[in-house]
Amino acid sequence: MYGKFISIEGIDGSGKSTVISYLKDRYPEAIFVREPGTTEVGKAIRSILLEHPSKLELMSEFFLFVSSFIETSHKVIKPALLDGKIVIADRWFFSTKAYQEYAFGRSVSIIDKLCELGNVSKPDLNIILSLPFSVALERKQMRSQALDNIESRGNDYLRRVHLYYDTECPGVIVDATLTPFKVAEQVISLIEEVSHVFN
Repeated sequence: MYGKFISIEGIDGSGKSTVISYLKDRYPEAIFVREPGTTEVGKAIRSILLEHPSKLELMSEFFLFVSSFIETSHKVIKPALLDGKIVIADRWFFSTKAYQEYAFGRSVSIIDKLCELGNVSKPDLNIILSLPFSVALERKQMRSQALDNIESRGNDYLRRVHLYYDTECPGVIVDATLTPFKVAEQVISLIEEVSHVFN
């Protein structure tokens, strides 16, 4: 039986990490990926993108993100799906469309073309954790960790990212203002609708 690929998306502060922790408990046999950062190459790319002191050109960001998607697709996702596994991604190429395209006003999707050339895996289900921008911002401000290179671009930039998830991103919306347990319940229900592997 061929497996299923599910991506979890949402702006920073939407609760993705919390939901993923619930899913790891619920589906111990599933394969979990984080982008960028799943493969060894992806970890190096993540460090460059989020922590490197030099400012990258936007096109460099595009190619680095897509390189990570290609590596993860061919080395992790596709083999797992052929083995009948569920694969759950903490972000996928929708995030790059939000943060590197839409937030910068690009109307033509470079990411779509690059992912097609690289034969990047497409999710069977994309779940969007949705909440008001003000709530996401409040949650982020409660965190004590330092901002990375992308988060430090400011609130106007993040507001445009939020608009992409609210108006343009394809997928099923889950209300992320609910309690973490309720959000996780809804996400699990959606996953089990799209696949009977764990039923």
